[in-house]
Amino acid sequence: MGVQVFVALYTEFLKTLQQLVAPDQHAVVALHVADEHCVKLLALFFASFFKPHVKLLETPALGEALNVGLAYLVCISEVGAGGAR
Repeated sequence: MGVQVFVALYTEFLKTLQQLVAPDQHAVVALHVADEHCVKLLALFFASFFKPHVKLLETPALGEALNVGLAYLVCISEVGAGGAR
């Protein structure tokens, strides 16, 4: 698969996610309370995507998308650690 396929997958996923849940701690906490399994799957997606593909997003054009995804991951990790309850 080409690089653009992974970039398109990530950016479209992120757009859809932002329509459903804001990338802030309070929204992620509310989602965690409503559906803990969903939050675990989000963490799994971001971690498994970033590990092999983060370099694709480290560009000026995609830097904001990378930062938003990392913000989600940080919020999820804080919820999982009990820091946002």
